[in-house]
This record gives sequence, C-alpha cells and structure tokens, in this order.
Amino acid sequence: MTRIRYQYINSEILKLLKSLPDNLLCFPLDIKKIIQLIPNCNLSSYSYFANHYNVSINDVISLCNSQSGCTHYDEAKNKYLILYNNSSKNYNVRGRQIWTLAHELGHVKLKHLLYLSEKMVAENRLDNSSCTIFEQEADYFAATILCPFQIYKHLKITEPLDIQNIFDLSISASENRFEQYEKWKTHHVKTAFDNDLVKIFKPFLNDYKLRSQ
Repeated sequence: MTRIRYQYINSEILKLLKSLPDNLLCFPLDIKKIIQLIPNCNLSSYSYFANHYNVSINDVISLCNSQSGCTHYDEAKNKYLILYNNSSKNYNVRGRQIWTLAHELGHVKLKHLLYLSEKMVAENRLDNSSCTIFEQEADYFAATILCPFQIYKHLKITEPLDIQNIFDLSISASENRFEQYEKWKTHHVKTAFDNDLVKIFKPFLNDYKLRSQ
C-alpha cells in the first residue's frame, strides 16, 4: 500500500457515525463511549492495565512501544484491546489523550491490524511502507472524526482557540488543524461526504447556533 485511502476512510467514518445513538452525535465527541459500543473492542488505561497485571507503567509503555497508546489484536478471537496512557505527565493532556484514542480507533475500524497479521503470516515480515501509511490513515481518521472541516463554517471557527474549545483538542493539535483548514478551504471541492457529515451533525449544529445567539 502506497497511498492514503481517503474515500475508504470517509466511508468508514460515515458508517460509524450513522451507527451511533443521537446523544453521541455532538462535540466534543465522547470517544471513549464510542469505543465501548464496538462489540469486539475493549478499552483500558495504562494505569488500570498496570494495576491489573501487577506491572509498572513503564512496563506497559514498553509493551505498547508507545508513551501514548496502542492497540492489540487477537486474531483467533477477532478481538481488539485499545490501551491509552491516562497520565497527564509529559504534556499528555486531555486533548492529546482524546487524539490517541481516536487514532487507535482508526486502526480498528480500518482493519489495519488484521491486514498486518495476515501479511505477516503470508510473507513472514512486516511491510514498513504499509505501517507508515496506516499511521497516516489513522491520523486522518482521528482528525476527520474529532474535528471535521466540513462543519467549521457552521460553527464560525476563525482561530485555533475555537477548535480547542469546541472539539477539546490540545493547543498544538488545534493550531495544526486550523493551519490545515486554511489550506483546505482554499482548494477543497465540495463532495457528497461533506453533505453527509453536515446532515449527521445538523441537530448539534442547530443547537450550537441557538446557544451562541
């Protein structure tokens, strides 16, 4: 795999959003509750996992090979376990934790781990280029589901602080997202995906408009 599958990711995002109850179709997204609704996916914090298995947080970080989070896939049971670092140390603020959870959810919904598991069995090796693309796909999934550009205009977003306040992202993520939005709105051509997203969040947008008056 050599390029990000934007259309596929968009379709999976729509599929997920349409499966959610109305009370979760608002911002900031309650990404934990969304994950908990996925039948074959469990969620655990680093601290809970460490206490449960009587290991240190550093052991969990080593296991995950990440300070932020990871996803384990049990192919035999077709079960996922998302682990995330719930400590605020080392600038791991709430907004960053939310992004991590959405990123890992992206790996699950886009079936990255299933693909890599099958590829390892077939070839006895991992394709580094595929791993890189999958990380980029998971980031695109996280960005699009947590703070979609398509509704910025309806929310009258004019600066990074608006993004931080509405979507509960970190300061750095909000700044990056706003910079990307400025480029996006200049070159973007409206699609059916845009219309579908706005339609899904229409009740929230109407309510937000009323509260802002």
